[in-house]
Amino acid sequence: MFANDRLQIALNLLLWGEAANLRLCPEFLCWAYHKSAKRLRDAIGDRAPEQFIRHAAYDRLLQRQLGSTRESAPQGIRSYLKEVIQPCYLTLAEQYEDRKAGSRPYLVKNYDDFNETFWQRSCLGLDVVGLTQDAVRRKFTKTFVERQSWLVPMVSQTGHRGGGGARVLHAFAGGPRVLDRTDGNSSLRMP
Repeated sequence: MFANDRLQIALNLLLWGEAANLRLCPEFLCWAYHKSAKRLRDAIGDRAPEQFIRHAAYDRLLQRQLGSTRESAPQGIRSYLKEVIQPCYLTLAEQYEDRKAGSRPYLVKNYDDFNETFWQRSCLGLDVVGLTQDAVRRKFTKTFVERQSWLVPMVSQTGHRGGGGARVLHAFAGGPRVLDRTDGNSSLRMP
């Protein structure tokens, strides 16, 4: 396995581990992975990936042994969770809190809107380094307003085998009625 492959796997595991709460946002994860991979390539520069890995591991080991609190990472590389994942997660959490506070559901932005945000050209210009919650909030827009009505179950069942839409329509219309004559009463009842 080449060193570059190992770096790609390490980046994938880093993103997978840190972004667990954003697992329902595949477009965001794709964006974060590709932007992070570009940053990683830029950080490695002319050095061989193996040299970069050894240098980073050795520097981290020295930092632990000496108890140093100095920042050992090169300029521009910070905590992935704090700098990349957290601003996005907090933006989604705000929307969830708005929904709990009583905002109308069709006005609250959700995971689908968040995913759509990272397919827009304007978001392709964002970078993972220096990503702030304000920047994410400005880009995060409502892309689709869903309005529900009582026809939704009927429409969603029309394509299924067995005429599901007809059954739903039949149920809404009152369903089959049977004349109840067992007790001498001629009222209608459901079978």
